[in-house]
Amino acid sequence: MGFKKKNYLKVGDIKLPRPPHHATHIKIYCADKKCATVQIKDVDTLIGVEGKIQYLRFNMKTKKLVETFKDKYNWDGKEVVNYKFDI
Repeated sequence: MGFKKKNYLKVGDIKLPRPPHHATHIKIYCADKKCATVQIKDVDTLIGVEGKIQYLRFNMKTKKLVETFKDKYNWDGKEVVNYKFDI
């Protein structure tokens, strides 16, 4: 019998809400109308930048955007705020 998945994913020391199935990247939208896209495993590059993050799915062979997931989360530069992580 398996165990229940937690509602978060830990990448290094950073806890993120569990990404949707097939999500490969994170896009951050900053207050000054700029944005950046990084792979989920490289989320530590977003430390120090505030904004909203959203999960994306890219086709890794063609490098094209396949899907944008609807949920957005507030990112304060260190962690996701206003999200209840299981302990």
